[in-house]
Amino acid sequence: EAERFAAFAGILAGATYPEAGLAKAWVQLAYGAHHDAITGSESDQVYLDLLTGWRDAWQLGRAARDTALRLMSTAVDGSIVVWNPLAHNRTDVVTVRLDEPFDGAVVDADGNVVPVLAEHGGRSISWLARDVPSLGWRSYRYVPGDGPSGWEPLPGDGIGNEHYRLRVDAARGGGVSSLIVGGRELIADG
Repeated sequence: EAERFAAFAGILAGATYPEAGLAKAWVQLAYGAHHDAITGSESDQVYLDLLTGWRDAWQLGRAARDTALRLMSTAVDGSIVVWNPLAHNRTDVVTVRLDEPFDGAVVDADGNVVPVLAEHGGRSISWLARDVPSLGWRSYRYVPGDGPSGWEPLPGDGIGNEHYRLRVDAARGGGVSSLIVGGRELIADG
């Protein structure tokens, strides 16, 4: 993600590619893949020694990615820009943490209100970002309006969508009693 978005930020916004930082991250990852680290036969000290390099690699990659996304997001009209680093379109839940409680509405780029879940006194809001393009983005804006709702309990013991169907047994402490994936029952209470 860091390499991909840093390259885009360079092409689209003239940002300098973070070559030194990403090269160091790759060196740290390669070093951590040596034979003593992957056999599982070494002492705990080997893992402890490698953790520093893995953390450095993660921090360097995260910093490069976040810097590139922050720069590119300034060119997009929206309060929140959701980026997709994958090579295919993606639908997923987005969660935003806020300093101040949220009491408005979220709208997509076409002005449609998006259903939002508020938690933690309105300081955390979540919604479903649908069909974010491959290596692209979707933008959303905060607008005045009816505040988002919280969780609302519904009757029943199951949930599902077009891919999965799950049922639980309250008498067994909420243990799964049935799981159906793609029309095939994988777990059955019997």
